[in-house]
Amino acid sequence: MELASSNRIENNYLDWKVELVNDGLVVLPQIFSRSAIKDIRELILSNLSLLRNTRAAESSLHLAGFHRYPEFENLHSMLSCNEVVLGFLRYILDGGHVRNTGITDITINRSQCWHKDLLRGPYESLLQPEVIWKSQGEIFRIVVYLQDSSQLKIVPGSHREPISLQSDNEAVPVDNHRIKYISIKAGDVVVMDVRTTHRGADEAHFIDYDGGPSILVATTLGSDKSRLTDQLEYGNASRLRDWMNRNYYPAFDEM
Repeated sequence: MELASSNRIENNYLDWKVELVNDGLVVLPQIFSRSAIKDIRELILSNLSLLRNTRAAESSLHLAGFHRYPEFENLHSMLSCNEVVLGFLRYILDGGHVRNTGITDITINRSQCWHKDLLRGPYESLLQPEVIWKSQGEIFRIVVYLQDSSQLKIVPGSHREPISLQSDNEAVPVDNHRIKYISIKAGDVVVMDVRTTHRGADEAHFIDYDGGPSILVATTLGSDKSRLTDQLEYGNASRLRDWMNRNYYPAFDEM
């Protein structure tokens, strides 16, 4: 699939790194071309049978661990092996290597409350707090938007602020003045520290939604020398197993 034709100079990396370190998120502009975005949309929409409805809105669909399916293996490589994204991550890690943690998602018209992209609720015990919060920024959520969006909101600097992961209620900002709204164009790639507090659209946004499919593709890459990468990878295996039990196997049992 074709990459967007834009400058690929490493001079951008320093500015991007400063923003990522300060805010916990940076948007890499126009990494994928319009034709690439069109191809990705067509690929996903032609394989909707692999996705599951996990929200109240009928149009809301989700596939966790999409990289496991042959239909989407090349899509995952397209994002995780992109020359600009991977080059930027290696720059952040001073030339170190990254690996996939197994946390990958395709979502369509899916809402999300305030949260951090860590193991939360019943899985929070699989992470050690001292490992999470002593990290210097080693694990990153990589998200490509297949349409323009203004739904993403973050709390800048929250990746340096420890909170309990027992409930997403702990992530709700107490100061609304700190919230930053992120504008994204189709083909942009978001790189976010997994500890950054953020949210997407309200669930009500998609209940009576009559727009086209709002699609996100995401993976999570971490330093191969990070203990947090190890813990996220191992812990996510348990979470993914439970997701499959809830959303896949009941349908199989009815066949």
